Amino acid sequence: MWDDNPPLDNFSFFFAEADQERCTDVDMQQIAARIMNENRELRSTLEELRGRLNNYKILVDNTIEGICRWSYDGKLLFANRAFAEIFGFASVGELFAATGDAPLRFCPPTDRSVLLSTLEQYGKITNFELRSAKVDGTPIWIGLHARRVDDALGRPSHYEAFIENITLRRLTEEKLSYQALHDPLTNLANRALFRDRLNTALLRAARQPGYRFSVIYLNLDRFKSVNDNFGHGIGDDVLCRAAAVIKSCLRELDTVARFGADEFAVLVENVTRNGDTLRVAKRIYKTLSSPFRVGDGVEINIGAGLGIVLHGENYDQPDSLLRDADTALYRAKASPRSSIAIFNPKMLEDAVPAFTYENALRLGLTSRAFSLHYQPIVRMDNGELHGFEALLRWNNNGKAVPPTVFIPIAEECGFINSLGLFVIEEVCTQLSEWSRKLPISFITHLNISGRQLKVPRFYNEVRKILHGTQIDPSLLLFEITESVLMDDSITCLQSINTIRKLGIKFCLDDFGTGFSSLNYLRSLPLSCIKVDKSFVTEIEFDDKALMIIRNLLKMGGDLSMPLIVEGIERQEQADILLEAGCCLAQGFLYHRPLPAPDAARLLEAGVSGFSGTA
Repeated sequence: MWDDNPPLDNFSFFFAEADQERCTDVDMQQIAARIMNENRELRSTLEELRGRLNNYKILVDNTIEGICRWSYDGKLLFANRAFAEIFGFASVGELFAATGDAPLRFCPPTDRSVLLSTLEQYGKITNFELRSAKVDGTPIWIGLHARRVDDALGRPSHYEAFIENITLRRLTEEKLSYQALHDPLTNLANRALFRDRLNTALLRAARQPGYRFSVIYLNLDRFKSVNDNFGHGIGDDVLCRAAAVIKSCLRELDTVARFGADEFAVLVENVTRNGDTLRVAKRIYKTLSSPFRVGDGVEINIGAGLGIVLHGENYDQPDSLLRDADTALYRAKASPRSSIAIFNPKMLEDAVPAFTYENALRLGLTSRAFSLHYQPIVRMDNGELHGFEALLRWNNNGKAVPPTVFIPIAEECGFINSLGLFVIEEVCTQLSEWSRKLPISFITHLNISGRQLKVPRFYNEVRKILHGTQIDPSLLLFEITESVLMDDSITCLQSINTIRKLGIKFCLDDFGTGFSSLNYLRSLPLSCIKVDKSFVTEIEFDDKALMIIRNLLKMGGDLSMPLIVEGIERQEQADILLEAGCCLAQGFLYHRPLPAPDAARLLEAGVSGFSGTA
């Protein structure tokens, strides 16, 4: 039948075939409708994908993070506008033209090697920071996150990276780190940095037989008279001039530090002959004894006394070495005119030897020769009580022994844990007694030694005291210094975290005087920070000191760590700090440390609004 008809067109042929398959017209209509519907859905899907792709393109083009992709063999495949701008290029095209097939040109060779080896080994790298430069040579810091992308067979295909310009943050960190370790007036090393370098010298001497070093401790003459007669501006000029003079007498490898007020220390390294250090000391002494002009031509005759420890390598503790250098300085200053004195053990004969102090310490604890005084911590805006710091006092046969003397001895002879537990128990007992008479909501600060944190039973002893006195642990705050973590930081940090589980908080004391302060702020579980009094001493006359305080206050706020400024003695200091935003303070301006009965009377009288008298 079909053979008798003329040839069919394609459409007719299609229906002819469909007829052969006994497809009805209805079937053909349904098939056609389904095809058209699928086409509409496909077009809709394509349009949606184009929209998403466009959104992703807008996001990538406008993000502030630089994004790039480069092949396994080093060819740049993709970069967004932010990536180009970070390195100073006007456009992505300009970046490609300048970079060619080397997208890692922004990485210094050492960083590049670390980056690629890490990606090769682990497949990704995060928080990688490196120093780079813009196309015009301007140095910048880069923070980078990158990953390796493998193909379907698990072979490396290409790399992807996200970068950001962290230059401002790094510069701020470097600035704060520098300020924390240098004297703001003279730009010399401060006590913390000097102590760290002294400790490094001690370690080097222990490792390298024959390595020798010396320490010179010096104090300017008549400096108070200069301040009183010419003013603090001239006094600052004298300190800066003295710092420059001392530094000019030294080699590059030696270190000079200002310890505060008019005290300086010098670390003389790689001493080869006995007379080397003495020649340096005589040169400093002679130069400082010569008149020099400061300010508007004011001529000052200042002079200085110098104490020397010749063989620093014979020590094992920085504090012991500095103590003996200070003893020699005391002998030098005791002469009719300050001179130079070299330490020898006989100089200690006028003082109570350390070993007799050891026995006296043990007897003192059993004979109740130790007591606690409580110094108020106040709110600066209204004088209200925020808390107390418990300070240990020792009356040794009628003579008050400073904590700076007996605490190091207690640590050296292993008595510090017993002494520390006495303080904790005494504070808890006192708080328990006060709580029976009036409601207690203030915090009491206690100083904790790093050696205590290393004692395995310390946690159980503290828990036992808390259980026995039934004191709320949240009323206690343990103060630690950065030096606590200098040795065996892992053990100390574990101990801190364990004790925090009891409810006791921790505070970083003497902030700004220890090494790597910023790092400890990041790693330690702290509730507050205490700013060392050295930042307050000359805040009325030193804009740099005030700038540091303001930066510390801002940083403390950003970290949600309240700052307590200690050592405030003058109303002018308080006014400046209050205007700078300081809230909590401690110092003789508000109150000297009080015996427990006087502190109790202060509480009973009502602490609101007290400003105290020194």
